[in-house]
Amino acid sequence: MTGNHLLWTVRVGHFGDLDTRRFDRTGTPEVILAEGKRDEHLEQLCRAFVGEADMALVSRLTPDRVHLVESNAWTTEYHEEARLALLKTNEATPPKHGGRVGVIAAGTSDVGIAEEARITASVSGSQTQRAYDVGVAGPHRIDQALEAMDPKPHVFVAVAGREAALPTVLAAKVKEPVIGVPTSIGYGHGGDGESALMSILQSCAPLLAVNIDAGIPAGLCADKVAKLASRRRT
Repeated sequence: MTGNHLLWTVRVGHFGDLDTRRFDRTGTPEVILAEGKRDEHLEQLCRAFVGEADMALVSRLTPDRVHLVESNAWTTEYHEEARLALLKTNEATPPKHGGRVGVIAAGTSDVGIAEEARITASVSGSQTQRAYDVGVAGPHRIDQALEAMDPKPHVFVAVAGREAALPTVLAAKVKEPVIGVPTSIGYGHGGDGESALMSILQSCAPLLAVNIDAGIPAGLCADKVAKLASRRRT
């Protein structure tokens, strides 16, 4: 980054300061979080970002707000399960590299966060594979899922709620790095993801952890690992 760093940001009104060249600088895109933003602010941020960078990723976007990020100036790809929208103009050049990310979810209730991670990694340039509802209550399903992944991923994202045993079991089976994502699925004592997070942090198998329901950070980190692994193998 040179002395003209002010050119890397776009000021939007009194409420936004967009980092439009984050991907060029770090290899990970800036993500516009829709949750908590006023409708008019979200519209203006998307318009400014796409106008400058040709692409934008919008997270935690509910179906009733999709119209706010639609425009004739770009196409809008909305993934309802992940609550993610990809906005891109005809001039956009999505990144691609040889890195591979495998996303595994313990239960069907974890799929939304798993898809958030998978699509984020895909938008960042990774090739992705997925296997869902393969939790440890039926441990044979994990082996079946791994055998079906061809070619083998460079890194895995393991998404699980409740006691979140899946990331530990997966990390004990594979040579590749595993990123554990605890979800807020669960109830009673240690519910809302607390037990899941503690389980991953206390794992006896070597793995990494992100915060509860943090599909975006998991996808971005997995993409970075996959990209580096692909370069080294090449």
